[in-house]
Amino acid sequence: MPQIPYPELNEVAPDVKEFYENMPVKLNMAKMACHSSALVKPFLRLGSAILLKSKTPATLRELLILRIAALTNSHYELYHHEHIAKQTGIDDSYIKVAQDKSTKNYEVLPEDIKVVFKVADDVIGIGRISSQVMDELKRLFSNEIVVELSIISGYYTMVSQYLQSLDINTEDDRIANRISS
Repeated sequence: MPQIPYPELNEVAPDVKEFYENMPVKLNMAKMACHSSALVKPFLRLGSAILLKSKTPATLRELLILRIAALTNSHYELYHHEHIAKQTGIDDSYIKVAQDKSTKNYEVLPEDIKVVFKVADDVIGIGRISSQVMDELKRLFSNEIVVELSIISGYYTMVSQYLQSLDINTEDDRIANRISS
């Protein structure tokens, strides 16, 4: 159960209500954000830009998001992004590795996936991308992708904290604990 109730849409600012009602998918995280008329649009638009406009390959983006969700125990993000990951064609074995918090052995993974998992491990573990991992990123990717991966990792860490702080539930309220301990 959420820490505070979801807003009644007839009680939020008219432009916020219209913004939410025009969303193609009505997510609880978006509805809760409607409490803040100043932040709801930029918060959700950044997420949309990451998902729809970034140049980062969808497979790497989704594996990064899943790894962050696992490391931060964000059931909501795991629930939603596992579905997105499967839609992008990510192999189930990579999804399992992303969701296994105890795994740090990435040697069998392709180099690009390995470094994306290391990004998540660093951002959650030390609060930033280490110099060693940054060097790997710069060797493998363009500056644009390096920046995007940095933004994606920060955004989804923030989203995880937001979701968990307010105990936002999935839309069908069936949350399976699929995070390995």
